[in-house]
Amino acid sequence: MHRRWGAQAQLAPRFHYDPTWPDPLPNLWKLGGVTGLAVDRNDNVWVYNRPNDALPVERRAEPGTDIAVCCVRPPSMIHIDKGGNVIGSFDAPQGHGMAVDDEGFVYLGQDTVRKYDPETGQIVAEVAKTPEKEPDGEAAIAAFREMSPPETPMIVGGLEEIRIFEEDNEMYVADNYLGGRVLVFNLDTFEFKRGWGAYGRPLAEISTDDADHAYTPNGPMARDFVGHLTLNVSNDGLVYAADRRGNRIHVKTQGRGVPQGIHPRDRYRGRWLHRRCGVLTGRRAAIPLYLRPYEQPNLVPRPRRWRATGTDGQNE
Repeated sequence: MHRRWGAQAQLAPRFHYDPTWPDPLPNLWKLGGVTGLAVDRNDNVWVYNRPNDALPVERRAEPGTDIAVCCVRPPSMIHIDKGGNVIGSFDAPQGHGMAVDDEGFVYLGQDTVRKYDPETGQIVAEVAKTPEKEPDGEAAIAAFREMSPPETPMIVGGLEEIRIFEEDNEMYVADNYLGGRVLVFNLDTFEFKRGWGAYGRPLAEISTDDADHAYTPNGPMARDFVGHLTLNVSNDGLVYAADRRGNRIHVKTQGRGVPQGIHPRDRYRGRWLHRRCGVLTGRRAAIPLYLRPYEQPNLVPRPRRWRATGTDGQNE
């Protein structure tokens, strides 16, 4: 079922942009492109960034250079309190997507999901993944897809987003295989539980034909997810999957309920959805899908610029 973006009685809030938060980063750090953001139970903010985004001219304070007083690459994970002070950090491989559980463990999306102890920066556990990513070349791709069919119960390719729903002890993951798949794992054991594609389609029914994943501006919606899938789980038990390249948002219950489709009134002149549903950071875009509780559960907010939010979505 499709529902077009219509007029809503209740409008999304306009977040206040606070240019004073956070405080200047220590140690001459310069933040890279932000690919993950999470707020823990104490309303502290975890920022997952890409240190290697920094250009040589931006990191002239690194060892071996004496041209300028700024800057150096930061750790990929930075922990910031409500006051804007850095209270912790650790280095992990760059990636995309992150979450923090109530015990403080950090889950990072790389070529799979890895669970980290933030005190030591050590890996505690990781989700199973295929040994290799999809190769290049038509024949090699066909062979890979036959070896790793759409219902493969592990991470294939790379990660786009991670969300934790501790009430059900589950972790929701969007990987980037075949335009993107929503996968659900047990939060304790990392055992695969279920998954789906566009319109709630069972994993086994996801097409391996690229034509079914193609976006047509001002044309019919693609049969399957097009690509760069990100997701979030609302407090009322709905899973929102933003198909960036498909310019649409799919809404589904956590189990096997009937999916709904939501997309903007226009097609935004063929541009990708992240222009309306995400966060732009520096030269590159990070596009997590953020939700806030509303009286109308299917209202998808239009975020504005902000620095930090608490767990209730209010500016701190």
